[in-house]
Amino acid sequence: MTNQHSRITRFLRWFDFQKLLGISTSSIIFRKIPEKVTWLVKFHLGRAINHLSWNSKQNAKRLSRFIKRTNPDGKIFFQIAMPNTLQYIIPCINSIPDKVKGHKISLVLISNGLSSWEVGYLKKRTNLPLFELNLRLSCPISHGHVLNILFDSCLSNFGIIDHDIYGVTDDIWGNLLDQPPDYLRGLYKVSNPNLKWSFPRTHLMVFNRNNIQNLMTKYNVGAQQYRQAPQKLQNILNSLGLPKGSFLKPYLQYFDSLNLIMVLIRHEGGTPEICPDYLERNVHHIGGTSGRSLHDSNILSRYTDIRFMMMENSDQLLKMYSFMIGETSNIERLCKRLEEIPVVQSNKQRIDTILNKIKN
Repeated sequence: MTNQHSRITRFLRWFDFQKLLGISTSSIIFRKIPEKVTWLVKFHLGRAINHLSWNSKQNAKRLSRFIKRTNPDGKIFFQIAMPNTLQYIIPCINSIPDKVKGHKISLVLISNGLSSWEVGYLKKRTNLPLFELNLRLSCPISHGHVLNILFDSCLSNFGIIDHDIYGVTDDIWGNLLDQPPDYLRGLYKVSNPNLKWSFPRTHLMVFNRNNIQNLMTKYNVGAQQYRQAPQKLQNILNSLGLPKGSFLKPYLQYFDSLNLIMVLIRHEGGTPEICPDYLERNVHHIGGTSGRSLHDSNILSRYTDIRFMMMENSDQLLKMYSFMIGETSNIERLCKRLEEIPVVQSNKQRIDTILNKIKN
């Protein structure tokens, strides 16, 4: 499917979902579409500004001072909090232990574009240190660029955990924390049929900060996505079985966050470490929740949003997120209507299982 066809398909899905919410065709054309265009312009402009190196350096300096001031003890894990995702963040935070297998875990939240009311809500519902990135146009920056800020600002090893992962067991925490990685260690494995080695995803990962930082400096690369590898690195990629036009994740047409660094770890004779496969069997990762906005078109994502909001059972949350799900007075009726759609039907049992596990 071409990019143009993909955009048309996403737009039609978005249009159909607006109709499902009970919005009239005229309101979609004269109100919703202009809102969507304005949002897209603001998003791309804001992201371009926020990705500039001077802005990243400023945020890294601020975060470094924040860490020194709050002085979290134990093993620091950062959770990047994205807008419109509090329904996932709260239960995830509640599932993370303060101490496990002799390790104290200190969770630090990074606000990547949260609104002021979302920041206030998190502060009321948790007692965790929360750092707000300085962002133009309130536009979040990419996951990889946040990682660059973390590597620049932290002086010790640290970890990251997604806001929508649940059921992490004590054995997993122990595997991640008992011994520091040479470079990095993660939970979920990805394989590329053209390579003889596998690599971890970034959903739950720990880093040897100094070794990663030295690698980034040596090759002048970052943790961000790359549409193409820098030309000076192409011979290295060729030697590892990644000729020009091929990428670490075989299902993507770019190097995802940290992917280029993982390739360079391999080139240096290291290994991107992975937790044993059996440890991930009972862990649930929702996925795809970081880009939530009023312009999403994925019906399964909307259904998942609604189910998690209903579990949080907060009138304030429902009211503030009503732009995603329509009138909150009709939330249960909308939920039932969505359950009649095949893609929701085929995933409902999985969502039920995750929610039951969180509740218990």
